[in-house]
Amino acid sequence: MKTWITIPVSELPNVDWSQTRNTSADSTPKNLAGDTALIKWVGDMPSSISSIPGKGAELDHAGAVALLKTSEWYEEQPETNGELM
Repeated sequence: MKTWITIPVSELPNVDWSQTRNTSADSTPKNLAGDTALIKWVGDMPSSISSIPGKGAELDHAGAVALLKTSEWYEEQPETNGELM
């Protein structure tokens, strides 16, 4: 089962990317403030994640999607009615 968790961006250098479904710090989703990252893995929580202080609660797919739709992670763009800005 795939599982997601948020961690502080400052902890990204401590992640062993071979233990996650993310490939690198650069390709990992981050919130708009740039201070929180969303990590995904399959199976048991990777040891490199379990030791990170300040991590959030584990999320299932629905929880991760709901998180990414919040105003902390997604900024809705104003409608342009087909006009270029």
